[in-house]
Amino acid sequence: ELIDAGTALFTYRFAGEIADGTPKLDRGLRWGEMSRSHQRDEHDRGLCGRILAHGDFHGDGRTRIILGPRGYSRQPVVVLQQEAHGWPADRSAGTPLVVQGFDISGCPLVAFDWNGDGRLDLIAAQRDTGDYYQLDEAGHVAEDQRDRYSADGVWRGRVGGWTLHLLRNDDSTEGLRFVHDGTVELAHAMPGGPMAPVDKTDPSAGLLLLGDYGELFHLPLLHTGDRPQWGELSELSSLHGAPFTRYANFLHIDTAILSPGGGADLIAGDVAWSACWCRYRGADAQGRPIYDDPRKMKQDDPHVNGGAFSVPTVGDWRGTGTADLLVGGIEGYVLWYKTLSTEPLRFAPP
Repeated sequence: ELIDAGTALFTYRFAGEIADGTPKLDRGLRWGEMSRSHQRDEHDRGLCGRILAHGDFHGDGRTRIILGPRGYSRQPVVVLQQEAHGWPADRSAGTPLVVQGFDISGCPLVAFDWNGDGRLDLIAAQRDTGDYYQLDEAGHVAEDQRDRYSADGVWRGRVGGWTLHLLRNDDSTEGLRFVHDGTVELAHAMPGGPMAPVDKTDPSAGLLLLGDYGELFHLPLLHTGDRPQWGELSELSSLHGAPFTRYANFLHIDTAILSPGGGADLIAGDVAWSACWCRYRGADAQGRPIYDDPRKMKQDDPHVNGGAFSVPTVGDWRGTGTADLLVGGIEGYVLWYKTLSTEPLRFAPP
């Protein structure tokens, strides 16, 4: 299944593929509902939040999910695990995540056995945000967006780099516990934070990282151990030699084997809330993974979606007496959904 996390959790079953092999998903199942006034309260229902990392951290064959809070929430990071009756339906069933010596608040995480002891550890990416916001004379961040950018649209603050922190799995019998064990020392500052393993069964395949502008990078792991040795960071191009920013603006990445006997494909979520699939095509002479051009996953009977910050409006554009739906999307398109019926409410594809 494909899991969409960030606000409420959704799961989608793979329902086959189209002619070129692109995966096709069903309509999905909602596991939670975020409060309509989520900036001011915590009145969520069910499972809401961001999945920060997942894997078999105890080596007992059971997957644990590290679930962070959704935007504007002050809920703690918890660990959920599958029970005999299935997955819990509320975050209150989770146990606290213990991290000694490091604050993971706001940090992207990835489950990765960097010390080679057979237990999944964590790597946390922390952004240097010291000069990100330009403060006014009173020491406050400007409320008006026009005061945050220059006249030519350039952000006034400094975007800043990232640092990778190693969190060792302490293998506690009382719960999931990690200990800060240093940082990843590289010749240059990290260009981004979101991460994914190239191959979840082979740490030596290295890490994938997303840059702040959607670029895809590879960080090889030369040697595992208490002081792992890392190779040179390099940007990846697609199978046809194009940067991944040419096709989409990725925000989150993961890898998974979707075809029996195949390699671990790259799965990415972009700024328009589309799920993108990049087939794994092997490795180059330097051992870097090669991925095909991104393709957007398809969905049977999809929901109305214009992506993040979409603005829907209604109107009788055809003069039929029945209003249709217009949705402006973040990619710059205006999507028109023709109303097919009102009881039940159904729309044609955009």
